[in-house]
Amino acid sequence: MNFWNFFFRLEEDNFKFKQFGRVHLIMLFIMIAGALSIYVHRQKIRENKGLRKILDGAFLLIILLQQSMFLYFYFVLSPMDFKNGLPLYTCRIALYTTFFGILFNSSNLKSATIYLGLAGGIVPMIIPDLQAYAFPHILYVSFFITHLSVFWASLMFLIVDEYTFDRSGFIFMCKFTNAVLATGVVVNMLFDANYAYLSYPPVFRDFFESLPQILYLFIVATAYNLANFIIYRIGSKFKNNP
Repeated sequence: MNFWNFFFRLEEDNFKFKQFGRVHLIMLFIMIAGALSIYVHRQKIRENKGLRKILDGAFLLIILLQQSMFLYFYFVLSPMDFKNGLPLYTCRIALYTTFFGILFNSSNLKSATIYLGLAGGIVPMIIPDLQAYAFPHILYVSFFITHLSVFWASLMFLIVDEYTFDRSGFIFMCKFTNAVLATGVVVNMLFDANYAYLSYPPVFRDFFESLPQILYLFIVATAYNLANFIIYRIGSKFKNNP
């Protein structure tokens, strides 16, 4: 079996990622090191247009390659897997807002990356929810590329571009978030999926599954909107009191 076929294998490995094991700690170190590098060199990146173009190009290329392989696995090799392959998790959405935000220099899309990418990058890296494929596999590699990319991109837009948290950006994010959640609810019902964790959570599943589904949906929607509000309030405070 050649590497390509092995890398895109369909048969699962019954693999369970070891939380806070050696690989996990290395990936957390890489995440923090990248974040510190962006912060330390923020002025240089801001002033050096050539360097910024290289970094933006790197984000575009990495996301394009990652999504090409990811979608190839779910919609070419797999039998059109709408249950798992759609970009309706917040981290995947942040990948798209990053890509098109850079491509079209859209402040709204970059704003969405900041709101979605900060929590969407940090939380899954602390509580990894990998599928049952051991390394090397496209989904194993894709998990870390996705979450590192959206986290670093959100920091680029926030720190280097000096994003300001204003009311219009917050209102846009509320509308954007709830449109995504509404779409997720419908798609989850159609394909028995769990996009945006609207069907069940990645942790404390037994407890939340004991609740009525409508109550669970309300809790999740409230959590997403509350997260937006907290990010907005904290960001506004730092903007007004640098």
